[in-house]
Amino acid sequence: ENGNIFEGLIIDMKDEIKNKILNKLQNNERTDIFRIYLRRNILYDLEGTLIKDLYIYFENEQILCPVIRYNTETNRCMITHKYITNSFVILFDKNLVSNLYDMFSSGELSIFYLLSQDALKASEPTIQCNIIESNNSLKLYESDVPYFYKPSSITDAVLNGKDYYKMVYKVPDDFKMKTGFTFSFTEHCFGNTWNLFWSETQWAGINVRGRLRGYVKNKLNKRCPKNNHNSAGCYVMLIHNDITADIIPEHENGLLYSMYLNGNVITQILYKDGNLIDANDINVKCEVFPVNNNEFSYEGYDVMKVYLKQDDYLNSPSIYLKNIDRVYLDIYLPLSTTPNRFTFTITPELRKYLAYNDAYIDLIGDKDTIEKLTCDIGDSYKIEGKDIELYLRKSMTDPIEEVNWDGKTNAFEYIIKQQFYEITPNPNAATTLYTDYNITSSKIITADNITTMRTDVNVLTNNFDVMLYDVKKLRVDVNKLQIEMLAQQYITSVMRRELDAIHFQNKVKLIFGLAGLIVGLGGIVVDNMEGISFGTRAIYNNEDISSATADDIHLNINDPEVSSNISIEDGGTVQRLIGSGEAERLTGFWHRYTELVMRLDMHEGNTPEDIQACDLILNEIGELTQIIEDEYPGAEMPDWVSVLIRAPWISNSSAIHTASNKNILDILMEWCDKKYKRLDDPTKFKNNWINPEKAVFTVSAAIDVCNRMRDSMKLPIKILAHELREIQQKVGNGKHILDETEINNLDEFDTE
Repeated sequence: ENGNIFEGLIIDMKDEIKNKILNKLQNNERTDIFRIYLRRNILYDLEGTLIKDLYIYFENEQILCPVIRYNTETNRCMITHKYITNSFVILFDKNLVSNLYDMFSSGELSIFYLLSQDALKASEPTIQCNIIESNNSLKLYESDVPYFYKPSSITDAVLNGKDYYKMVYKVPDDFKMKTGFTFSFTEHCFGNTWNLFWSETQWAGINVRGRLRGYVKNKLNKRCPKNNHNSAGCYVMLIHNDITADIIPEHENGLLYSMYLNGNVITQILYKDGNLIDANDINVKCEVFPVNNNEFSYEGYDVMKVYLKQDDYLNSPSIYLKNIDRVYLDIYLPLSTTPNRFTFTITPELRKYLAYNDAYIDLIGDKDTIEKLTCDIGDSYKIEGKDIELYLRKSMTDPIEEVNWDGKTNAFEYIIKQQFYEITPNPNAATTLYTDYNITSSKIITADNITTMRTDVNVLTNNFDVMLYDVKKLRVDVNKLQIEMLAQQYITSVMRRELDAIHFQNKVKLIFGLAGLIVGLGGIVVDNMEGISFGTRAIYNNEDISSATADDIHLNINDPEVSSNISIEDGGTVQRLIGSGEAERLTGFWHRYTELVMRLDMHEGNTPEDIQACDLILNEIGELTQIIEDEYPGAEMPDWVSVLIRAPWISNSSAIHTASNKNILDILMEWCDKKYKRLDDPTKFKNNWINPEKAVFTVSAAIDVCNRMRDSMKLPIKILAHELREIQQKVGNGKHILDETEINNLDEFDTE
C-alpha cells in the first residue's frame, strides 16, 4: 500500500464461529474483539506515546484491523485501523517486524479474545469446595504499589535553552502517595541514576542528569613566560567542539578560562609516599591567567596559563619540594561531582624575593590537554502534578564501551528497548497473582518482570533465557574475531606471496648457478642488503664458460695452457633501478644553483631589504652546495653552468644585450675544444645507496637523458643564432652568403 510492504498475521477461524460473533454485534458502537499484547517489541506513536496494546474491533458493521506504518527516520509509528475483507488480520510494516508468526510462537506477541462467553452464574457470591479442577482457578490479590516498569511516553524537551531527552511515568489520579514515597531509575547504558521522593504535594530530588567520561592527556608540553619572580608556569588547553561549546558558557578569553571562572577549582598535592593533601593547607594554589591569541594559540583548542604560588610563605608551613610527585588542578563543572584534572610536575626550587611576601614554584605540564570533558551533573526540575518526569542532557550522553548506541536514537528509548535498567518500586510488588503453595511446572514460566529485568535474572535457569545485551556483546566479540581472522588471512596471503618470491629467487639461483667446469663459481644471488649480485664468472677467450661442460667447449681444463687462459671475473651487483626522475636529479641541482646565483646578482645590497634577501639566497646556495657534495662526491660544475653564472645578462626572453657579448663565442669555442671529462668520479663514492656503479637505467630514464642532452644544446645554438642574426643586420639589405643558408629547421631548437 503506497509503496509500503507489510508483514501480516491472520487469526483464522471457521465461518460458522465468525458469523456467530458478528451476529451478536448488531449495534454501531465500537466493540473490542481481540487484544494484541506486545511483550518485547515496543511501539511509539507519532506523539512519542508508548503503545503496548492493539485491538481488532467491530464498528459500523465492519471489522477494523490494526495497520502499523513505521518511519525509519523518526523511529515512530502511525497506527490506523482498516477493513480488510471481513477478516481478523494484524499488519506491521516490514521495516519494523520481519516475522509476526515467529513473534507469536516465541511469546513476544499475545492474542486475547475479549468477548464474554456462556458461563455458569452462581446465585450466591461465592462457591466453596475442597478441590476445583480448572485451568483458571488462581486468585488475584491487589496491592497499592503502582506498577512502574515501562514508561508512558518518551520525547524530547528543552530546559533553559538546552536540549534534553525526556521520559514520563504517568501516575493514576486516584493513587494516593504517602509523604516519603520514593522512585528511582538506574540505567546501565550511560551510567545515570535518578532519585525522587514525594514531598506532600510534589516530587523532589534529582530528575535531571548528564554524564561524560573525560579524557585528559599529555599533548601541549609548552612552558609559560617567566613572571616577575623569575618563575615559569605552563600552558594548558581544552578542545573546542560542539559539546564543550554547549556545556560551557562563551567567554572572550575562551571556554577553558570560562570553565575556570564558573566552576569549582581545587589545587591538590600528591607526595611520593602516596599522601594526597589539599594545597590550601600549606597556602599553595594554582594561579590562572587568560591567554590572548597574540601571545599564544593552538588551533582547535582554548588555552590558559597556570603558575604555582604560595601566599605568605614566611608564615606558611614548609613545603618539601623534593617529596612532591604531582600537583593537581581540579576544575569541577557546575552541579558536577567529578573533576577535570590537570596534572603537573615541579622543579624543586622556591622562587622568592624579600620585596614580596609570596613565592612561586616552577610548573612542568604532565597531563595538560582536555580532549573530552568530565562531568556527572544532577539537578532538579520542578514537576507539576503526580507524573514522574526524567531528563537526560543530550550533550552529556556518553555510553559505556559495550553499548552500541548510534547517537541518533532517543537515549531513553534505547535504554527501555535494551531493558538494561533497575527501577524502584519493584514491579514484582505490584498487583500480582499469588498462591499459598509453590508453583511448579515442567515447562517454562514467563513473565515481563522475570525475563526482561536484568537484575532479577540471577539464577542459573534464567541465565539460559535470551538476554539481548549479552547477545549483542557476543555479536561484537564475534565481529572482532571475524575481523582478526580476515586480518590473519591477509597476513597469510602476504606471507605466501613473499614465500613464492623466495622460491623464485632460489629458482633464479639454480638456473644461473649450475655446476660447470669451474668449481666454486657463484650464480645470481638476491640479497636484501646488497640487491642482486651476479657472482663470479669464468671467462675463456672473451666467452662465458661458467655453466658449460667439457663436451660443450671441447676443452681440458686440467691442461695448464687452458687453465692459465681462464680468468675469474666479478659479475657485478645491481642495487637499484634509476627511473626518469633519478636521471635529472644532479642536473636539477645545477639548474637550481644557476637560478640562485642569478637572483643574487639582481640585488645590489644597498637597502636593508636587499641585504636580508642576499643573506637568504646565500644560505640557500650553501645548503644546495652541501647537498651536491654529500650525494655526488667529486662532481664538478658543468661548463654550461659556469657560462650562465658568468653571463647572467642572458635572458630567457631571448633579448640579448650586445654590450657584454664579446667573449661569448670565445667561451663556447674553448668549451668545444675541451676533451670529454665525466662529471663524477665513481671511485670517490662509498658502497652506499647513491653509488652509480650499482644502479641500472630504465628505458624511460635513457630517453629522458637524451632529451635533456638535446635541450642543453639550446644555449650555444641560441648564442650562435644571435651572432648570425647580428651579421645579417650589419650586412643590411645587400646580398650575403647567409641568404643562401637554409635555416628552416631551426624551429625545432625552440629559437623563441
